[in-house]
Amino acid sequence: MEKTILVVEDETIIALDIKEVLEGEGYDVITVKTVEKAIEIINDEKPCLVLLDLNLKQDKDGIDLGNYLLKNDKMWLGNGFKSGN
Repeated sequence: MEKTILVVEDETIIALDIKEVLEGEGYDVITVKTVEKAIEIINDEKPCLVLLDLNLKQDKDGIDLGNYLLKNDKMWLGNGFKSGN
């Protein structure tokens, strides 16, 4: 799926807002709340882009996922930051 974007966000309303915008632009969007589920989707679905929340309220956060992606050569890792604060 070359137009699939994975959104890793633990706040449902934010994940749904992002999903709505991206689907409106023609992308297939998968949303997950945990790093573990994100890794599963990355390995199975091979999304073209992963948007991740750095501050997930879980045992593992977006930085852990970014490190996984780099160490396992899953995809190029770019940076962009958006803060709600």
